[in-house]
Amino acid sequence: MQTPICKTYVNDCKYSKKATRSYQWASDATITDAGQGYDINWVLSEIGTLRNSLGADAVMSTDLGVVNWTFPTTVYTDLYALPAGTKPPTTGHYPHAYTKGLWLEDGSAVDPSKDGECTVQDAMPQWMDCGIPCPVTEEARMYPSELTGFAIVVVAFMFLCALVGAIAFFMVWQPEGLTHTQCPAHSHTHTVPAFQHYSMLPC
Repeated sequence: MQTPICKTYVNDCKYSKKATRSYQWASDATITDAGQGYDINWVLSEIGTLRNSLGADAVMSTDLGVVNWTFPTTVYTDLYALPAGTKPPTTGHYPHAYTKGLWLEDGSAVDPSKDGECTVQDAMPQWMDCGIPCPVTEEARMYPSELTGFAIVVVAFMFLCALVGAIAFFMVWQPEGLTHTQCPAHSHTHTVPAFQHYSMLPC
């Protein structure tokens, strides 16, 4: 947990609390029905229901050789241990607990009470999901000892790339305007522009 990205995690930012990470669906939102929120797992459940209604389950059952195989239709309710037919709410908090695998103690379902909690697990997506506009502290900066080794590797790689590029350039470039190339399988000679590689000759 000492990598630079984890050092950017802010645990007690005064600008971002669970309350400031809440969201409310607009009344005119059209991605779902009125009075209903959105959840990707609910979408997957609806897709499964649609596929089954179109007979895709029978096709998959035949292809897989599994009798009575069907697409899952209860992903959302099973994941959150909700009654069948429950729709996603219109309010909530980011980040969602299921994105980090925060389950109930018995492991039976995701613990929605942990929605909105930012931990070191959110170090990377913190600025998107947790919305913490705090300045990066000194702890998040690379130490001189870390920067020196990193800089040496980067500069060495740059010089290596430049050297390989220069060698490749002089291998294919000739100063004369034209070059005479003998075809290996024929007795005739082609006169071609210097920049044209011999492998491009119409021998």
